[in-house]
Amino acid sequence: MVKYKYEHIDMLLAASVVVQYFKKYVKELSYIRSYWTPEFADSLAMRIAKAMKDYLGVEYPVDLRKSIAKIVEISPTTRRDLAFVMRQIQELFSKEESDAILNHLGYDRYFEEVIEYDQESLVHLLLTFNSGMTPGLRRLITDHGINPPLIDRIHEHAGIFQFANQKHKQLKKEWHQPPEEAHDEFQNIYKEVMLICRIGAIFYQEEPDKRDLFIFAKVVHTINAGYTPEEGKSDV
Repeated sequence: MVKYKYEHIDMLLAASVVVQYFKKYVKELSYIRSYWTPEFADSLAMRIAKAMKDYLGVEYPVDLRKSIAKIVEISPTTRRDLAFVMRQIQELFSKEESDAILNHLGYDRYFEEVIEYDQESLVHLLLTFNSGMTPGLRRLITDHGINPPLIDRIHEHAGIFQFANQKHKQLKKEWHQPPEEAHDEFQNIYKEVMLICRIGAIFYQEEPDKRDLFIFAKVVHTINAGYTPEEGKSDV
């Protein structure tokens, strides 16, 4: 039997996110497997929700599910936006001025990890950027030609990340260890979702942003970004 290394809550949350994207692209993916239909996707989503409620004692809030799915979708754009702002500041200001601005916004601490796809560093950079972008600094850089909607989109994305992080922390405090009979169901869900991930990642290998929606470890990392795991939660 396939075993997973994640906390039960994280595995089911990530599985739910993957299935959301599976539902979105099921018509394309059904070309690969005959039983992959919208009805199958709906059934799998309900199965995951039932397992979470029956065995972990929590329900996956709709607003959190939508926020996490949105984060997985917008992360590539968010990284690009942050890179565009950095490059423009470096070109528009002297090195001393640009270093001071970028350090104030958190680039010196987090950007190298962000471009290496570290999701936790992306969360920290977004939150530092959000708090550091004062009205005066915004006016300074936009007066030099940086487009205000670019700054606004980063602010918007920071809010989505922050909301999801807070809701996830709350959910992680509420779940409890499952009974022994839950383990087989969890393993079967994981096995089914990993098949979707393996085929989805291959199917979209020429479209990296879509491909990443089906890389399970990246989805789990996105969910856990900024969260410090509690002790005492064991894997199957």
